[in-house]
Amino acid sequence: MDAKKQFGEYLASKRKASQLTQQELADRLYVTKTAVSKWERGISYPDITLVKSICENLNITAEEFINASDDLETRKSKRESQYYKKTALWYHSLTLGFYGFVILVTFIVNLAVDRKLSWFFPVLTSLLFCASLTNLPFLHRHVPEEYRRRALILQFTLPLAFLFLILLSTGIYNPLEWLLNSYLGILFAYSLFVLPVFFKKLDVFEKKTRLLLAFTTPLAMLLLLMLYECVISGGDWFIISALGVLVVYEVIFLPHILDLINPFTKKYNFLLTLGAVAITFTILTLVTHL
Repeated sequence: MDAKKQFGEYLASKRKASQLTQQELADRLYVTKTAVSKWERGISYPDITLVKSICENLNITAEEFINASDDLETRKSKRESQYYKKTALWYHSLTLGFYGFVILVTFIVNLAVDRKLSWFFPVLTSLLFCASLTNLPFLHRHVPEEYRRRALILQFTLPLAFLFLILLSTGIYNPLEWLLNSYLGILFAYSLFVLPVFFKKLDVFEKKTRLLLAFTTPLAMLLLLMLYECVISGGDWFIISALGVLVVYEVIFLPHILDLINPFTKKYNFLLTLGAVAITFTILTLVTHL
């Protein structure tokens, strides 16, 4: 089939699918009806300056306009994208609406029963924590590119902040001597399981730096937690316990760290690891027998 004729037939079919007459399409494009008729009969092509307007009015893409045929794959992807957006909108509307409703009911009931806000705060912080887990992970998909990094930071930090607030709000009923201990425990677990994923998704540091932080941050948090426990319990076991942890850490993780930061061979890094373990173990033995 002649290219012009094929183009004309395609243009006519899309115009009819959009329920437009030749005159209506001509009015929208600021051309004459005769010009539209010539396009559809395969006598001439539209001016290139009209391509965008024609595509918008006939609900086709520029690629479909050029090829004079429907791009079924693109249309399928577009439909799936629109379906996902509608589903996501319903999901967020229902979940956030539910959280808001429960917060409002809790606020009213607490005031009505106790004449003051008390147990409302643990419920509020718990619901905010739930919302940060069920809704925030999808936030970066619905914001402009320049705000996605901020959205990722919120996704990984707000649940932690709300979890801290839950523990703090329980102080309404209980003493808070255990609070700092709990915070340090949570930070240790966070640095162990969540922080590596956070660094990878954020993509701020180089891979070598990310892995180094992933290996060392949990160790620092664990030592800090042990130091706090030793201080509040009035014990003198911290140095021995810390050296024991360092020995285990050096055996398991130090070879990987040396491979990251050292340009030497694996054999040389193994010898460095062996030396570090031997020194730490010797110090541990000496301290134990003092």
